Amino acid sequence: MTTSPSNGQRNSTAAYFAIRDSLPARRAEAYTLVYKHGPATAAEMVHAAELTSVGGRGMAGNLHARLNELLEQDVVCVSGVRDCRVTGHSVNEYDITGRGPKKRKLNPARFTKLSKRSLEHLRDLWQRYPEDRANIERIEWLARADYEAEEQDRRNKWNENRKRQLEASS
Repeated sequence: MTTSPSNGQRNSTAAYFAIRDSLPARRAEAYTLVYKHGPATAAEMVHAAELTSVGGRGMAGNLHARLNELLEQDVVCVSGVRDCRVTGHSVNEYDITGRGPKKRKLNPARFTKLSKRSLEHLRDLWQRYPEDRANIERIEWLARADYEAEEQDRRNKWNENRKRQLEASS
C-alpha cells in the first residue's frame, strides 16, 4: 500500500494502475507525474521529472492542459495555492484524489448544430464505445465544422441570389 503524502488516503498500487490504465496515454503520463511528485505545482513536477519539450515528448508544454482534463474527471484535485519553488509565483498545487475518473455524460447542448440523425449516431457510438470517446469527439467537431461550412455556403448563395434580384429589378 502506498500513502498519498498530502491527504493521507491509502491507495494500493493496484488502484493506481487501475486508474492510470483507464486514462488516455497523455493523461496517464500527467497522472503518473502527480502520483509520483505530488502534491506539487505543475512547474515543480516538470522540474522533478526533468521534462523538456524535446526529451519529455512534449509533456512539459501540455501538462497544464492534461491537469485540467484530470481535474474535470476528478482524478486530480487542487490541494491548495502556494508559491512555486521553481517559478516563485503563487500557483495551484495538485494532488491525486484516489478516485477513478468520472464518467462524462453526453451533453445534448454540444450538438445543437447537428442534424437529429447525426446526433443519434453520435449518442449510439458514445454508449457503445466508451474507450473511443476522444475519437467520437473529433467526429462531432468535424461534423459541426461541415455543418457550419454548409450553412455559410447557403448564406453566400442566398446573398448572391438576392444581389442578382436587386440588380435585375433596378
